[in-house]
Amino acid sequence: MAYGINQVLFGWYEFDASTLATKFRLTNLNLTRVYDIEVEGKLFGHKVSGEGVIRQEVLGEGYDVSNLRFEEINNSLQIASLELNLLLGNVNVDLEGVTVDGISVQQLEKLIENYLLTKFNETKEEQNKMIGDMIKSQFNKSWTGYSTDEVIQWLRDHSNGSGQMEFIQKHINSFARVL
Repeated sequence: MAYGINQVLFGWYEFDASTLATKFRLTNLNLTRVYDIEVEGKLFGHKVSGEGVIRQEVLGEGYDVSNLRFEEINNSLQIASLELNLLLGNVNVDLEGVTVDGISVQQLEKLIENYLLTKFNETKEEQNKMIGDMIKSQFNKSWTGYSTDEVIQWLRDHSNGSGQMEFIQKHINSFARVL
């Protein structure tokens, strides 16, 4: 399996000073996964067989983060709240090295694409909550024992001059002044 993200965009950003809540968007322009496959069986009622490669290109995948609020608990920076909305623009599937009875390989690719998009939409609300809770939990575990100043220093030490990291540092600095 091979995969890769070619670029992550930090989209719009809003900060509500009255509630200390932040909103922003992170989007991967495209994420590519490539799998070696060996298949013998039925997919969507059609006999499929062969050895080859399936390439999955996910376009416009990302997150809208809202109601992001921080707090300090026992001198540890923690996420107090976080809401997540998953984004998915499109999915393109390319199959190589397989044969399909009854329909073309391209038609099977479209069936797979539609299935993936449908499943994403059906499970989106549940996934929003589950992934949002996981992100909050992981960050809070990682930051336990570290003050706001220590988290800011870590960001400075590991940002390599990235404009996005400087932006995040400024946001946390603003938050720290409110605390």
